[in-house]
Amino acid sequence: MVIGTIAGALSTWGFVFSPFFGDVDTCGIMNLHGMPGVLGGLVSVVVPFLYADAPSVAWKQAAGLGATLVIAIATGAICGLMLKMLDTPRMAFSDETFWETAEDIPKDMQSESLKSDGYVPASHVQ
Repeated sequence: MVIGTIAGALSTWGFVFSPFFGDVDTCGIMNLHGMPGVLGGLVSVVVPFLYADAPSVAWKQAAGLGATLVIAIATGAICGLMLKMLDTPRMAFSDETFWETAEDIPKDMQSESLKSDGYVPASHVQ
């Protein structure tokens, strides 16, 4: 329970302050999965040293964490390289690049003024 609570707080902290990859991680995957996962992996390496009867072996846990990080970084880099080979959209993080968007919202304000629930303040409607 304690480790889960700490992992949840770490994830929330990451969303509030966006310390890692804030410019490119638009969905917060690093905050939601990365930071809590690495914390859990590190705790699983330390636990066998704290409790002699722990069912896990520290070096196996460390190897698993290391292998996971290597695979994640390698596949992420490969995906990034593949995407670089494609043409980059004019506005990569805007819906208007891929879909028709509402005409009552100025195009330059769509990505900035829309909240996650789709609410548009009256001051932004023409």
